[in-house]
Amino acid sequence: MNKFYMVKGRGPTNVHHATRELAEAEATRLAKLNRGTRYVVLEACRSFRVPPVDNVEIVDLDEPQKSTGLWYPDDSGEWVEHDGGPCPVSKYALVSVLLAHERDAKRHSKMTYPAFYWTWNLDSDIRIVAYKVFE
Repeated sequence: MNKFYMVKGRGPTNVHHATRELAEAEATRLAKLNRGTRYVVLEACRSFRVPPVDNVEIVDLDEPQKSTGLWYPDDSGEWVEHDGGPCPVSKYALVSVLLAHERDAKRHSKMTYPAFYWTWNLDSDIRIVAYKVFE
């Protein structure tokens, strides 16, 4: 999904602006028409859909993908395969995990949390297949 901007003031907000500049121009126009009302430019950063929960980061461009072998969300070379055992890092280490269903779909949620947040030994399509540690 491509990044977009919205203007929030009074009433519902449902117009997507392709650039921040367009959204700011619209906020300025509305503020001049409705003196005393504050209009805020909002930047989309994440999309959710239920069921099941589909948590997708909104980005400017598609993430690079490896063309052969195992799929990773980026080409950093910092992803470590996980065999389904216990947590392999300090429970306070900040990690992003790649789940089996994300690898299958070639879509990654890009959530980073301390290692204790994740369930490391599941045996399902939400099992962790790789992880990346952030310093």
